[in-house]
Amino acid sequence: VFTTKAFGEHSLVFAYDFHAGGETMMSRHFNDPSADGYFTKRKWGQHDGPLPRQHAGLLPESLIWAYIVQLSSALRTIHTAGLACRVMDPTKILVTGKTRLRVNCVGVFDVLTFDNSQNNPLALMAQYQQADLISL
Repeated sequence: VFTTKAFGEHSLVFAYDFHAGGETMMSRHFNDPSADGYFTKRKWGQHDGPLPRQHAGLLPESLIWAYIVQLSSALRTIHTAGLACRVMDPTKILVTGKTRLRVNCVGVFDVLTFDNSQNNPLALMAQYQQADLISL
């Protein structure tokens, strides 16, 4: 994070790594209607047989465990440093490759919502860390 006047005004610049082909966890696993059998519609009056693709939208258990291990490890590292992630949300987690997760936008929320009048900004850190665990 740095500030600049290169654009003719005071600007705050966030620099991040680019990961080609990366997509959010939300777009990969939650936004595709064809990936969830509950979005599959039947013709009116069709009652025989199960819904097509009824359980096709479920993720494999091995993938879920891979995600849990990576996200909990990221949170442990952040919390051990005395910080909070505050963006543990599927729209802020990037999936690169098949199963590699990367937490995106860390720190942006803190910068945008900074309150200079607060006496001790770290006083609420335990609550923020608890919110991270709930978000996980």
